[in-house]
Amino acid sequence: MTPTELIEIVDRITPNAFDSEDKLRWLMQLDAEMRLELFPDAQESPDPAGTLLIPDPWAEEIYTAYLQACMAWADEEDARYNRFILRFNDAYQRYARLLMDERVRYPRMPLRF
Repeated sequence: MTPTELIEIVDRITPNAFDSEDKLRWLMQLDAEMRLELFPDAQESPDPAGTLLIPDPWAEEIYTAYLQACMAWADEEDARYNRFILRFNDAYQRYARLLMDERVRYPRMPLRF
């Protein structure tokens, strides 16, 4: 999923006055933080024109809740922020656990020649 596709989804389900640059900046900040936390060996940095770090089917739930939380925080709507950030944290933790389970089940093996 690309940032543009995600921003279109968020704008459709949560009408707002924020411009796309703000939402794109929030998405790139989140991708950079997740890259450090979940993919420490990754060399590339977030690309606004590329795809988001987390793939479908998890991407929409995680990124949508995060953008909704950012908008609620900026609008100083505490109740909405709390609701969206709880949704984000739940989805993010489920995805992180899935990654960790996969890494335990299929650890990287060094190549030997």
